[in-house]
This record gives sequence, structure tokens and C-alpha cells, in this order.
Amino acid sequence: MAEPSKLTEEQKNLLENEEKRKSFMYTGIAMCRNNEVTLRWSRSAILSLINGGILTFMGAQRTHFYLVLSLGIGAIILCAFWRLLNWKTQIWIDYWNSCLAKMEPPESDLLIFRVFTGTAWRKINKRPTFHNLLNFLPYAFIFLWAGLIVWFAILHKQEPTVNNPIIFFQLNTKGGGQ
Repeated sequence: MAEPSKLTEEQKNLLENEEKRKSFMYTGIAMCRNNEVTLRWSRSAILSLINGGILTFMGAQRTHFYLVLSLGIGAIILCAFWRLLNWKTQIWIDYWNSCLAKMEPPESDLLIFRVFTGTAWRKINKRPTFHNLLNFLPYAFIFLWAGLIVWFAILHKQEPTVNNPIIFFQLNTKGGGQ
């Protein structure tokens, strides 16, 4: 490449445009990566709330075995889907991280700050990663739901079957409204 002082005006404009293009690409890729990270945390929060809501609903009602069974199986399927979403999201995050790492200068250039490469990056990304910790939630809920199904199955065999409809709330009609 020619020395900067010997470059024509057109070559200088091309170099300047290339630097702007790289800057825009880096910013865009970083935004995609950050969006994936934010979506993963948001999904996990929403799915944790859904699981907690189902548990609360079951705990507040007189539940029948088949209701527990259907809710438990549905929740296990939901948690398996949640785990699949986390896995696919991590693939995208790893992809965006690798794109950003490729745009950074080589590690041999010691005077330039790097974000997605280098010893600090490797040190921070040792196991257990946030991704591994976040995957604990769907697994924990799967085991919880499976345990509840087994527990209710054992209780269901011990108690006689009652054919009462599910009561969401009960009004006290005895005692003159007291």
C-alpha cells in the first residue's frame, strides 16, 4: 500500500469510507448480539413467571389429579421449549461474538484495546457461564413438575376419588352472612 502522504484524494476517500463501513458493521453486529442477550433474559423472566403462576394456581385450588397431570405435562413441555430457546439463542450469541472478535485487531497488537478477544475475554468466559446458570431454571422447573406429578400420583392412589367439580372460590352461605 502507498504511504498516506502519496495517496490520491480518491484513495483517501475510499479508505475513509471503508473505516466508516467497518464502524457501522461493528455497531450493528454489537446491537444484534446485545438484542439476543436481552431477549434471552426477558424470555427467561416471562417463562419463570408463567411457571410460578401455574404453581400458585395449583396451590390455591382444590386440584384433581388429572388437572395436575395436564398442567404438569404442559409445564414440562413449556420448560423443554424454554431450554430449546436458550440453546438456540446461545448459538446466535456465540455467532455474533465470533463476528465481533474477527473484526478486532490481532492479539499480537498489544497497544489496541480488545473487547471480544484476548486473555481478559477468555478469563471472564470460563465456566460456569451465565448461559449455564440460566439453563438451570428450565431444568429446575422440569424436575419440580415431574416431582409434583409423581407426588400427586401417589396421593391420588391413597385417597378415594371425589367427583366434585373444581371450585375456584366458595361463598359462605351458612350462618346468615357472617
